[in-house]
Amino acid sequence: MMSRASQELHFLDNINVRDGKAKTFTTAVNLLMERRNLHKAKMTGFGNDGASVMTGKNNGVSKRMDIQTVSIHCMAHRLALCTSKAAANGIPYLAKFKEILTALYCYFDKSALRAQSLTEFQMNFEHSELKIKEVFDIRWFSFYGALETLYCTWQSLVAYMESQPNSDDKARAFKKSLKEFNFIATLCMMMDVIPILTFMSLAFQKKHVELASVLAMVKSTITQIPVTALKSKNRPAMRACSYCVHFS
Repeated sequence: MMSRASQELHFLDNINVRDGKAKTFTTAVNLLMERRNLHKAKMTGFGNDGASVMTGKNNGVSKRMDIQTVSIHCMAHRLALCTSKAAANGIPYLAKFKEILTALYCYFDKSALRAQSLTEFQMNFEHSELKIKEVFDIRWFSFYGALETLYCTWQSLVAYMESQPNSDDKARAFKKSLKEFNFIATLCMMMDVIPILTFMSLAFQKKHVELASVLAMVKSTITQIPVTALKSKNRPAMRACSYCVHFS
């Protein structure tokens, strides 16, 4: 009988709550279960985003529910949190790097004229016509999208900033930042690493991912990162120095 069993996913409701307190969440879930005539004794798991309001051992929602369940922190979200924390502690410059990416997005997003001018520079350099994208800390697709755009149109961006008048203080600051070794090396290093992490994040978000396979995927990814970065001179990270020398 078990060999013919299949997993089904159903959403009961999308509840609006007045605040983000554990007591409020717990009350809302309990009321929903009462309306649907569901019994806590039949619950086996509690999926959540890992926030302390959900998982707190004393007053978290999982504790307040007062049932014996396995609390499951979203693996993709957990991956984003731990790698972001590790990067922040291990690469101090990365915080500055992300600030520059965000500032670039705001600089072009707030001006259609600037965005159009950048497109013209991209056309002159025969680059893809790409818009500067916003960076979100826990969204790998957005981070990689922003990195890829910057990496593919870096020359266009530098040329655009150099063409701006000295009265444009922001453009002058960007021109300096974009040509610094730390910025270019970090950009190239991230272009090596982020696609690998994005692949693992997507694997964690698959509908039928098994918890037993998570550790194997993590170990495989850790092994793959240094190999990928060093196996070919054509990798982005291996070209960082040549970029700096050519455009310094």
